[in-house]
Amino acid sequence: MLRPINHSRVGAEILRPYIGEETHWVLAHHSIFQGYYYWHHVGKDRNEREKFRGHKHFVACATFCEKWDQRAFDPAYDTMPLEAFLPAVHRIFERAPYSQWQ
Repeated sequence: MLRPINHSRVGAEILRPYIGEETHWVLAHHSIFQGYYYWHHVGKDRNEREKFRGHKHFVACATFCEKWDQRAFDPAYDTMPLEAFLPAVHRIFERAPYSQWQ
């Protein structure tokens, strides 16, 4: 079952053949990095992401959460409709997976 606790890993694995290493790592770990913004409100350590400090994709993941992911929780955030992303989704899934390119 896809739940908030594992959605980042599940999504990253589904997309793994179609995305690069950095994007995969960011997707797989963003839920821990996202915790920085709210875990302290639910009794968890908001600095859990610090165990990854020094990883080559730490900054990319922290930046993704700051600029994009955490803003998605604001109901007033001006977002594009999902349909606007369909051309990009089709483009990605219509190409051969990276694993076949190597």
